[in-house]
Amino acid sequence: VGNTTMVSEIGTWLKLQKANKDLRICVVDLDFQTSHICDYLDVEPRLQIQEISEDPDRVDSQLFEIFVTHHSSGLDIFAAPRSKFDFASLNVAALEKLFEMIGKRYDLILIDLPATWFAWTVDVIANSNAVIVTGINTIPCLRQLSQSLAVVRDARPGAAPDTVAVVVNRCDRTLLG
Repeated sequence: VGNTTMVSEIGTWLKLQKANKDLRICVVDLDFQTSHICDYLDVEPRLQIQEISEDPDRVDSQLFEIFVTHHSSGLDIFAAPRSKFDFASLNVAALEKLFEMIGKRYDLILIDLPATWFAWTVDVIANSNAVIVTGINTIPCLRQLSQSLAVVRDARPGAAPDTVAVVVNRCDRTLLG
């Protein structure tokens, strides 16, 4: 639907703006099986999620730096090489440790969630400052988009309405709207 394209474009655009020159920005791609943000940005994915999932306490500053992919724009990327990693075996403590370390080092974190929702997806959304929900302009996808939007709003009670946006792809504007 363009989630990865949007995240990579927003991240590089923000990083290349003169006002954001000193802002530390990163992208975290949580699709550990079919990640392709590094393909878009022509860099190598370095995050070894299996390693930290097996032993989250193993992540220290040195290992953390090994997992960072640096883009020429100044944008940093945390993405795993494509693999058949079993999401069900993901130790949520590993994600917590990763985000704890990322949160200490970056001013802005853009997260690309996989299309499939997991037990930890709502926690990631609940702890986000803003969310963009995307979909395609078809009846089934618009229904799914509506359901996803309801879950996002429920996960973030009290969040300002302007912190949730919807992007619908493949829309045409005509004379009558």
